[in-house]
Amino acid sequence: MQLPPLLFILSASFLICHVASEDATLEANHLMNLLKQSIDFQQFEAFHGFMSYEFTWDTCKKVLKFDDYIAMLKKMSAPTKGGWSPMSTDWTVTGAHFKDHALYFKIHNVNQKYAYYPDLHFEAKTVSRGNFDMTPNQYTLTRGKLGKCGPLE
Repeated sequence: MQLPPLLFILSASFLICHVASEDATLEANHLMNLLKQSIDFQQFEAFHGFMSYEFTWDTCKKVLKFDDYIAMLKKMSAPTKGGWSPMSTDWTVTGAHFKDHALYFKIHNVNQKYAYYPDLHFEAKTVSRGNFDMTPNQYTLTRGKLGKCGPLE
């Protein structure tokens, strides 16, 4: 008669993992949409609302700090005459999960079948707003990396 308690434990652990995965995906989609809209509407000042000032981006060759990353995005997303087309932000979130009090997720470009767009890996951590603030903690992007450079974790 050990089976029912074991089934309960397995069911409970599956439910907890499933809910955590849904929460991770929901939060990752929220951050992805903020990033996408800021790029699409060329509103780079909005990055300060959901990215840490200590944000770094690993290009495989060097690590860009916050201001350098935004400058790179401005250049890549600006329409040019006769040059390259602006970066595609037709994105979807994959692999969202929590690990060691951080949220990790990948952004996959849906147009990858037409052109080479590497996956984008991100890390986000919660930022406490203080003891007297009634708003819940929010996740803020802290690090990023091109998928071709290996895992972020």
